Amino acid sequence: MQELDDAKLDDSLPNSQPESLWAQNHGNVLLVFLAGLIVAGSGMLLYRQSRSVAPGFPNARRIAELNSSEMRNVSSDMVLFKVAGATDDEGAIVLAIYDSEASFADLSQANWSQEITVSNGQASWTLPFVDLPEKFAVVAFHDKNGDREFNRNTSEQVGYSRLEPNDNEIIEPNFQQSLISRPPAGGETIQIQLRTNS
Repeated sequence: MQELDDAKLDDSLPNSQPESLWAQNHGNVLLVFLAGLIVAGSGMLLYRQSRSVAPGFPNARRIAELNSSEMRNVSSDMVLFKVAGATDDEGAIVLAIYDSEASFADLSQANWSQEITVSNGQASWTLPFVDLPEKFAVVAFHDKNGDREFNRNTSEQVGYSRLEPNDNEIIEPNFQQSLISRPPAGGETIQIQLRTNS
């Protein structure tokens, strides 16, 4: 009977063999794995949110679309003056409109003058159609140093109405050579191409 009691006693005692490492720590291992997933996921989100992406530039077709939409936005009572060909975006474009030979190319005597911000080598300005004289000349220059004067011995560029960019015969046209007529209606564009004055 003693033996039977000893056998029952042995069955009631906890197993004295050591538990496996997994059985002892399976909860802790799962917690560490879950924490690792959270840290890795957070790191990936932070990276994707804070990385710098190079700006995208529009292709030529998109630029043409923008130019045509710019013209659609000009109301019928306005004339758009568009100056192109600046070598950089430094300084501003100064655009002046003259209606007489006596005041031509003297910025202080212009009928209208405006400093326009240069963006991608271009600048544009709108003027009410009714404010333009019947005949006028336009002079635009790239004022890089901000003195509102065209500096001939520098890299500042100049453009005149009616002067083609490849017209090398006329270096600095006079009033008559630059004279244009007011467009028949608003909603028109007057293009001025800058070139180096040499």
